[in-house]
Amino acid sequence: LIGCGVMTGAGAVFNRARVELGDTVVVIGAGGVGLNVIQAARLCGASQIIAIDRVASKERMAVEFGATDFILETSTSGVDHAFEVVGSTKLLADAISMVRPGGNICAVGVPDLTATVTYPFQALHQNKNLLGIRAGGGKPRSDFPLLADLYLKGSLKLDELVSDTAGLDGLQGAFD
Repeated sequence: LIGCGVMTGAGAVFNRARVELGDTVVVIGAGGVGLNVIQAARLCGASQIIAIDRVASKERMAVEFGATDFILETSTSGVDHAFEVVGSTKLLADAISMVRPGGNICAVGVPDLTATVTYPFQALHQNKNLLGIRAGGGKPRSDFPLLADLYLKGSLKLDELVSDTAGLDGLQGAFD
């Protein structure tokens, strides 16, 4: 968990966006990586964390991980940081319009690598920062022990991310 989804989501917050106390955050996509963006923003002291997902049943976990609000469509604006975690170029373009001038748009989700993003130039002309993020910008030697320590101290939720387990005899079923 730490080596993939946790590092990607939390690293996007800690290493790339550098969310600070009192910042406002929107997270588009409340799956495994999105939940880690949410909990890292909570750990940084974000004052508002808006989770956006089209699946209403994801609200409960989003709130448990630290979301202050949950909505079903991209309709907010004026936030300090917008994290697109789905891998949709349309949603990334939406994220650009959600961020205040000077804010960060964080491309965490991975679409087809040949995809292009279209947005009005005016959006970036407002000193907005479009940040590409690969694996949370992680530095395994320092980040993995930090995340493990946060878990051991009870600050980082990991157990709640596990939906099922399988032994070696169930390995093929897990892959399927």
